[in-house]
Amino acid sequence: MQPLPVPCPAHLIPDASGTDAFHQTYRQAIADGAVFIAIETDGPHWTVKADTLTAGPGQPSTTP
Repeated sequence: MQPLPVPCPAHLIPDASGTDAFHQTYRQAIADGAVFIAIETDGPHWTVKADTLTAGPGQPSTTP
């Protein structure tokens, strides 16, 4: 997997809106051995979540 430029261009970020798209994108992260990052919105509030389990064993953890 190649490193992404900062900031990441929008065309490289999959739209995982909806249940089917979310599951497909999550499965692709597992297949690629990549950390899955999700941005959720609830009205005016935004939350960013990372799932390092999709990266597989031996990858750095985000927990101390």
